Amino acid sequence: MVKMIRIHLFLMSLALLSLVPLWVMFTSSLTQGGTHLGLSTLWPGWDRLTLTNYSEVWTQGNFGRYFFNSVWVSFWITLSNLLFDAMAAYALARRRFGGRGLLMALILAKLMIPGAVLMVPQFILIKALGLYDGYLALILPMVAETFGIFMLRQYMLSLPKELEEAARLEGAGDIKIFFSIILPLCRPALAVVAIHSLLVSWNAYVHPLILTSSDAMRTLPLGLAFYRASHSGVDTAHLMAGAMIASLPVMIAFAVFQKQIISGLTQGAVKG
Repeated sequence: MVKMIRIHLFLMSLALLSLVPLWVMFTSSLTQGGTHLGLSTLWPGWDRLTLTNYSEVWTQGNFGRYFFNSVWVSFWITLSNLLFDAMAAYALARRRFGGRGLLMALILAKLMIPGAVLMVPQFILIKALGLYDGYLALILPMVAETFGIFMLRQYMLSLPKELEEAARLEGAGDIKIFFSIILPLCRPALAVVAIHSLLVSWNAYVHPLILTSSDAMRTLPLGLAFYRASHSGVDTAHLMAGAMIASLPVMIAFAVFQKQIISGLTQGAVKG
């Protein structure tokens, strides 16, 4: 019993320690008159707290436009990942066709290729299609993801085929089986794919940097970097306020779907 208490206290200490950078970012963003990162930022005092840093960053740095771009692009990327990854995974898990093993091997090989290697071909293709500096340039290259295909395929392989066979006896076709049976059963895995797609698309920096050029098309990570570069006198408090604006939606999404994410990861580990 004492040993278990010590282990739990140790793990809780590690968890609290991992939250220190987030807490420093939060308190620094509320400090008036600028601040320097240090022990004093752990709690700057009530008399120094203010929300003006957020309002100034939001108006001076065009963060309203950046926020909309990030939400719009992340929404469509996440939605397309859920649909197309699940469709591809269903075909690879349930259909027998020539070259299926080779196709799965290519998908696994794609997981080992650094994303930076593909940026030049993507840039050339986007320019040739006339999509440069537009929303489609940010969305199309990420409509499907190998991680989601692999994870959903492994999850679908563990599902009982008897459910599909019973549905076929009732006259259901592939489309009805996919949307009415397969997708509802894959909700834990879909939650993991959704949060992963949201994190990747929301935090993307190099991808928007190469495929866009105008300020109106910048997303939050890119806009924050350009805000710092274009405002030479900006202090740490304003930078931390911008970082909080960029980080808060993802943290809220993770907190809301935490149960589903953990369920999907643990079930996938047991079943896979």
